[in-house]
Amino acid sequence: MRKIVREKQVVLVLLAAVLVSMFAGAVMAKRLPSQGGVYENLKVFTEALSYVESNYVEEVEPDKVIQGAIRGMLKTLDPHSSYMPPDVYREMQVETEGRFGGLGIEITMRDDVLTVVSPIEGYVKLRSFHKTTEEELEEALQDLGEQHIKTLILDLRNNPGGLLEQAIAVSNVFLEGGKLIVYTKGRLPNQNMKGFSKSDGFHVSYPMAVIINGGSASASEIVAGSLQDLHRATIVGTQSFGKGSVQTIIPLSDGSGLRLTTAKYYTPGGGEINGKGITPDIVIEKPQEAANQEGEQKTLRSQRNIELPGNDLSDDPQLQKAVDFLKTQVQKDGKSVKAG
Repeated sequence: MRKIVREKQVVLVLLAAVLVSMFAGAVMAKRLPSQGGVYENLKVFTEALSYVESNYVEEVEPDKVIQGAIRGMLKTLDPHSSYMPPDVYREMQVETEGRFGGLGIEITMRDDVLTVVSPIEGYVKLRSFHKTTEEELEEALQDLGEQHIKTLILDLRNNPGGLLEQAIAVSNVFLEGGKLIVYTKGRLPNQNMKGFSKSDGFHVSYPMAVIINGGSASASEIVAGSLQDLHRATIVGTQSFGKGSVQTIIPLSDGSGLRLTTAKYYTPGGGEINGKGITPDIVIEKPQEAANQEGEQKTLRSQRNIELPGNDLSDDPQLQKAVDFLKTQVQKDGKSVKAG
C-alpha cells in the first residue's frame, strides 16, 4: 500500500511540476517574486492532492482534479480570467476564426448582425463588434447618407462587445484623424498600447447620440467612452456594464488555454472602464430594463430577429429622448445659421 501511495506521490509531484511550468508561462517568463513562498505552497498543494488521490471516498481522475485546480486559481483573479479545456479552446478558435489576438475578445457571440432601420431617421443598432462590423457600418451609413440624414442615433444597448480593433475602427468613422480613442495599461510594457483615429477612410460628422445600458460592455464602452470624452456624441441611457479589461489568450501544451486578464482599458480622458462603466450624459431608465436586465440581455444574444422600433416610441423612453435631443440640436444649429 505504501508503495502505491509513493508512486502516486511521484505522479503528483510531476503534475505539480507541470503546474509550475504553466504558471511560469502565464506570467510570460517574468521573474516571480518570493519564489520560495510559491514553491512552498505548491508543496502543500501536492500533499493535499496526494491525500485526495489516496483517501477520497471515490476514485478521482487526476486530469479533472488538476483542471479544477487551475480553474480555481484563475477564479481568484477576476471574473474574466478563465481556464479553457482543449475542446473549449478549439471552439473559441473557430468562433473567432483565429483573430482573437489577445485583446478585447468575446467568445460567446455567434451569428451577429448589424441592423439598420428606416422608420427613425439615422438609427443604427450594433449587436456586437465582430470582424466585419466597421465595414457593415460604413455601408449602412452610406445608404443613409443617400437619404440626406442630418443626425444619427447609434444604439449599443445589450451589445456585450467583441474585437478591440473593431471598436477602434467604428470610433474612427465618427472622428477626425489623430484623436486618441482608447489606451490600455498593464504590468508589462508590451501590454500598454494606444489606439488613434486615422485621417484617411470613411468619416461622418453630423450630430449624434449613443444609447447604452447595463448590457453594453467592453468594445461598446470603448466606443461610447471615446465619443463622450472627445465631445463627439451625447450618451443617453443608463450606466454601462464596466467590462474594461484585456484578456490575453495563452495556449498550453496539452491543447488547452488560459484566458488571462493582462491590462485594463481607459477612455481618452483617463477614465477607467473596468468595474465602473460609462456614465451617460442624459440618464434615463427603460421600464422593463430595471425589471429583468439579465434576461433581456440573454434574449438579445440568442435571437437574430429582434422587433425593431417604429414611429411609436412610447415604450422606449431612451430612444425617444435621443430623438428629442437631436431634434433640439438641429433646431439650435438652424437658428444659429439664420442669425449669421
